[in-house]
Amino acid sequence: MRTHHFTLVVSLLCALLLAIGCGDNDYSIGTHPELQVSIQEDQVSFQDEDGEVSFGQALQLPISKTIVLRNTGNEDLIIEDVNWETNEDGAVIHNPYVTLTFTESPACTGGAVVTEAKSCRFMVLYTPPVGKALDDFTPSTIVVRSNAYSDKGNSATPEVRITFSMPQKIAAPQVNPPNYTFNNATISKPESHTFKIGNDTDIGTTSFSVLDIKLENSSAEFKLVNKPNLPALIYEPNSLDYDTVEFTVTYQPVDQGNDNNAVLVYTDVADTPIRVTLSSGFVSGSYEVTYDHVNEWDFTNVNTVATRSMQIQSMGPGPITIDEPWWEPDEMSESFTWAAFLVATSAGSTDTPITSWPRALTTGKSIRFEITYQPPSSGEPHNGVLAVPYENPDDGIIEVPVYAGNPKPDMQIAPPNGSVLVNTIAAEAATGERHVVIYNKGNGDLSIHGVSVQGSSQFVEPKVFTLVDPPAASPEAPLVVTAHSLQVFKVAWDGGEISDLEGENERFVVEYFDPYTGTVIEKFIGLVAFDQGDVTEIPVADPGTYETLTVGEAVSLNGVTSSTGPSSFDFGAKSHWWYLTGKPAGSQVYLNTEGTLTQSFTPDVAGEYTLELQVKSDDSGAFLVSEPVSFTLYAQ
Repeated sequence: MRTHHFTLVVSLLCALLLAIGCGDNDYSIGTHPELQVSIQEDQVSFQDEDGEVSFGQALQLPISKTIVLRNTGNEDLIIEDVNWETNEDGAVIHNPYVTLTFTESPACTGGAVVTEAKSCRFMVLYTPPVGKALDDFTPSTIVVRSNAYSDKGNSATPEVRITFSMPQKIAAPQVNPPNYTFNNATISKPESHTFKIGNDTDIGTTSFSVLDIKLENSSAEFKLVNKPNLPALIYEPNSLDYDTVEFTVTYQPVDQGNDNNAVLVYTDVADTPIRVTLSSGFVSGSYEVTYDHVNEWDFTNVNTVATRSMQIQSMGPGPITIDEPWWEPDEMSESFTWAAFLVATSAGSTDTPITSWPRALTTGKSIRFEITYQPPSSGEPHNGVLAVPYENPDDGIIEVPVYAGNPKPDMQIAPPNGSVLVNTIAAEAATGERHVVIYNKGNGDLSIHGVSVQGSSQFVEPKVFTLVDPPAASPEAPLVVTAHSLQVFKVAWDGGEISDLEGENERFVVEYFDPYTGTVIEKFIGLVAFDQGDVTEIPVADPGTYETLTVGEAVSLNGVTSSTGPSSFDFGAKSHWWYLTGKPAGSQVYLNTEGTLTQSFTPDVAGEYTLELQVKSDDSGAFLVSEPVSFTLYAQ
């Protein structure tokens, strides 16, 4: 009985094994390769069956799909072939804008062996037509041939097809412009720009909806205004109902730093919004002041009612904004009145009176100021200035001297940038000289009591700059600079004394008597020398060449051929410094201007005029200056 029982158990076990697969079939013990297909970008996969992949909103940018073939079985998967499906004649069928590549690693090329839990890859790339809508919607099918079995191991799946479908309808939302930089806003004057949302007329074939428009970051500087009613439907471009929708962004800085933000435009086409970048900067404006009278606004010895004019012209590249002027001191209004006019720009037109402020001037536009002097019936008139505020976009004041009362000096110092600048290679211990020019623009003598070079403070002695041939000037025997004349001083510099990497700062100091206050006043400009290090190329000033001038006729000085030095450097808004160093006796010409490539100059007396031009270039905060170049003009 015991032997019979053992034989029965063996027979039952054999019958059970036959039921699940006996004989020579290796899969009876569960070993076989399996193929799982995954689309990496779409995060989808399918197994033991054909699948479909869509290129979605295929616009004017290439779209790639990375196909991963993974062996989820427990025996080597052999990739026999990966290729396009063919028709009955053996011709390959696929969309002409779709290509197959095996640049991914490990590549799924024919004969590739994929071991258990490993994978191989290939890529399918859609490259849309350029400048037109998609004109071929043919799907493309890839056939993957392998030795794979189903995940149950009960049947072979030698072929798996992956079909790549093309979008039949394309919505192509776009924002114009795609980005914007606000260059003309100031703290007191905002700048606005309007953006348009549309359907790309080249490739859009169906409508879409704008769902939301908002700023990426809440901001005190950027404001989103004039939003359309949302959601807004935008039709396909060939529809009679097609139109764009608009929104406006206003930017007004709270300081003169740069700001950045973005507008996010949400549509029903994609989950991610269209991002319109916003930034700020500024293109500085410049101006030029000209007069209709050789004595400008000096009414000394004028005993009858007289009217003269002055013109402020915007010289670019950015605009300037002029605001309402005022008198300093207020008592000037007892003898003077002013009026302002927008200068006509077309022949036959007349200047337009200005009744409201501020006024923005683009390049070439001008404001003309008329000043009328009424001699007082008793007492003395006052000297002063007409203060004209402006933005370019930095705040500033154009102070126009007005004289009629007791003679008063008006001292100005060149160079016009407020400092004598020297860059040199300290290790070479080079030396040189610079000019400092004192002008008297007033109607009375300027009495200079002292001129000196001083350190950056009273506790520091100067070491880089020294005064050449110091003038004999004291309270008892002042150096007198008569009205409308100038005085040139020389300062020497020694590059071997530069020790501070950020530059040595010293001062050229002038002490003069002010008859208006009855006190001695001190005025100075900086003397700055810095080590340019291993930079061997510096800017070069070129004032141009000129024929003999005619008295009373303006000539345009042109420094456009000056060079910037290193290739990465450029001329900024205040790059060219023009100033007089000599003129004929009796001339009342004054030139001491910072910032323009060109400069107008009008000789008023026959003779020889000497000028200097110095230029500055910069790159990301670093700057270099040229040697000043002296040149001579002759007028007859």
